Amino acid sequence: MENLLRAGLAALAYFASARLGYAFEIPQGIVTLWPPSGVILGLLLLSERRHWAALVIGAFVGGTASDLLSGATPAFALAAAVANSTESLLAAWLVTWRLGPHVRLSSLRAVLVFMGGAVLVSNAVTAVLGALVDNHGVAGPLGQAWIVWWVGDGLGMLIVAPVLLGWAGVAVRLKSMKWPVVLEAVVLIALLVFTAVIALGPQHAWPVQPGPYAIFPLLIWAALRFGPPGAATASLILAAVALWNAALGVGPFASAGTSGLGVAVQVYVYLTVASLTSLIPAAVLRERRAAESHLHSSEDRYRELFEAIPQPTWGYDLESLGFLAVNQAAVEKYGYSREEFRSLTIKDIRPAEDVPALLQSVNRLRGPERVEGQLWRHCRKNGSEMEVEIFSRALEFDGRHARLVLVNDVTERRQTEVTLRESEERFRQMAEHIQEAFFVVDLASGVLLYISPTWATIWGRPIEDGRDPAIWFHSIHPDDQAAMRASQQAVMRGETSVLTFRVIRPDGSLRWVLSRSFPVRDDTGRVYRMVGVASDITEIRQVQEKFVQAQKMEAVGRLAGGVAHDFNNLLTVILSWTAILLEKRGQDGEELEMLREIGSAGERAAGLTRQLLAFSRKQVLAPRVLDLNALIADTEKFLRRLIGEDIALRTVLVPGSARRWPIRDRLSR
Repeated sequence: MENLLRAGLAALAYFASARLGYAFEIPQGIVTLWPPSGVILGLLLLSERRHWAALVIGAFVGGTASDLLSGATPAFALAAAVANSTESLLAAWLVTWRLGPHVRLSSLRAVLVFMGGAVLVSNAVTAVLGALVDNHGVAGPLGQAWIVWWVGDGLGMLIVAPVLLGWAGVAVRLKSMKWPVVLEAVVLIALLVFTAVIALGPQHAWPVQPGPYAIFPLLIWAALRFGPPGAATASLILAAVALWNAALGVGPFASAGTSGLGVAVQVYVYLTVASLTSLIPAAVLRERRAAESHLHSSEDRYRELFEAIPQPTWGYDLESLGFLAVNQAAVEKYGYSREEFRSLTIKDIRPAEDVPALLQSVNRLRGPERVEGQLWRHCRKNGSEMEVEIFSRALEFDGRHARLVLVNDVTERRQTEVTLRESEERFRQMAEHIQEAFFVVDLASGVLLYISPTWATIWGRPIEDGRDPAIWFHSIHPDDQAAMRASQQAVMRGETSVLTFRVIRPDGSLRWVLSRSFPVRDDTGRVYRMVGVASDITEIRQVQEKFVQAQKMEAVGRLAGGVAHDFNNLLTVILSWTAILLEKRGQDGEELEMLREIGSAGERAAGLTRQLLAFSRKQVLAPRVLDLNALIADTEKFLRRLIGEDIALRTVLVPGSARRWPIRDRLSR
């Protein structure tokens, strides 16, 4: 439906403009200006290519209807419509091929392409087809027919199409025109019509005969003041007056003896020159104004961009070192106003001791080289200092050699870096000197992201091996690997894990390790890392084993002491009764000898109990003279029974007579 409406409007526009063209015929039936060619070309240039088919079909229908109404045969009407439609389509394609869609005659290039592609080339080519149509293919003066077609359709494109192109871009702005501009336009149109009527009308006894070119200053006025729309409108007004007078057979182009073809050619040349005289200045001026507007807009954008930069930025003169321009961030950061900045130089914002180095740096910056990341100290207006990072490059500023400087305040960053280095140094010292291994593990890959140097001491391997999951895991004792997997799974579930496992060193030795692992969560609560500490507890395990053995020995000693104490009480009774019996039996007899043997055995048993009590530390010390050889001999017998056959025991006694030592004897309680 939309394309059908376009075709209908194109047909109506072609038909109406064709009837107008026939109304401006000069003598001998020559149409000097064919408006439909300009109307259809303008519509095509204002439309997208996907709508061209509908417009061309509408032009074909409108042209056929107009010729049939004028009395032409159907064959001629159809052939002329094909020629005219082909001409408009070819002209539109050539112009848009070079200028792109949405053509506007607002630049010199656009005017020249329009003139060359549409008015000259396409019109000259399709005029051949039109001449053949006018002369039915073979009869009549073909050259004359070609000129007539070329003149009429060429002027139609040159005069009518620019009006459509010009007003299509400014029609929406008519409501915003101020009344002085409207008044100027009305005065210009009145002067244009009045001058055209006098210059191009019948020759009367005017006091002054201005001639046809006297109207050109008004065309230039229209071009300079109102741009392409004004230039195209002025040319259209001039063409209407010239063609009207030529159709009436009056004016400077319809002199006596001039043929109709000659009049058409003169009108064509005159209107072509007039149109270009107005269109070219208008396009050049519009292009210049657009360039100036673009330049001003660009300057405004860059000024806004300069002011919007969050870091202090300025330009300074390389000769005087004075500030040329500063942005708002510099004003806020340094505390100086813009006027104060312009009275300062870049030396004034440096500590006095940094100025010599600054001057040396500036002297090296006479070329186009860029500076990135230089560190300096700057002073604020209140006297406080800050560390800054400088980025600069050369530029021309109002004809002076200057440099553009961007300043990045790194005071906090430098303090943070110092704090970070101190923190890293403290952590390094802690990691290197604490005898536990710290580790951070990425649970997704199993890779150790960090491990402290103590790991190498515990595992007995290079620290690089600790970052290899395969080497790290296979160094664990096979019997403990399942427990290690369970520990990692517990951490992945968000639990804290404490595990004791064994590590096999490359030399085959075993080390006991106590590991405490903790989960680390990201912002979403997902456990993604494991951190922990591993301690070598091998010595602790050995001490624990010795302690257990000592406890066992102490228990054995207590047991032996208790048994010896009770047994010693029994022996006391036995020895006491043996002594009583010996006193009653006298000094001789077989029974007496038996009692002595019992007493001797009891004494030996009492000696054994004393040794057990000494071992268990249950005796009370009492000083007496002791025969060490005899004591050692008795103790040797006891120890040999205690230590077993796998341990060799050797005693060294004092040769000769026994040596006696005063000691404290342990008496049974």
